[in-house]
Amino acid sequence: EKLLPILKSAAHSGTEVLDRWKVSFSATGEDGKALTPETKIMCNYWSLGYDAKVAYQFHIMRETHRALFSSRVVNKAWYALFGAQNVIGATDVSKILKVVVDGREVPIPSDVRAVTIINIPSYSGGANLWGTEATSAPFTKPRTDDGMLEVVGCKGPIHSLGMMMGVRRAHRLAQG
Repeated sequence: EKLLPILKSAAHSGTEVLDRWKVSFSATGEDGKALTPETKIMCNYWSLGYDAKVAYQFHIMRETHRALFSSRVVNKAWYALFGAQNVIGATDVSKILKVVVDGREVPIPSDVRAVTIINIPSYSGGANLWGTEATSAPFTKPRTDDGMLEVVGCKGPIHSLGMMMGVRRAHRLAQG
């Protein structure tokens, strides 16, 4: 992809308001004791599950073997390879994660292998996890400046591939 057309497009694009979030995470250690909670600033998305593992594998490989990452196409091939390695054996995140939105616990289906908190309609190279079809109660159409985050679940790499192709969407779990 050529840089000049991208820069020209950016120069002529509009401005969009974007919420910034302070998100807190807490965990329990192997001994059952609470670990020190962490707080992070988030603008785009945060995920826990097989997709975070794939992103971590990609990051480590790119940091240790930079010459193997020469283009966006090659990068996507690496992502596909790491995703394929995670088709079988991904963890049921409902067993290791509790999500609380606006003071209430959000049930996570047992077939979900990744939970993602999103604030923008673009994830992992452009996938719209929430989807574009009409939003029905209790949800409203997401915006980047609505003061809300969306929580979605993904079944695994094949489900993700469908989302990246624009033919599937993630499971809508919560909004708040």
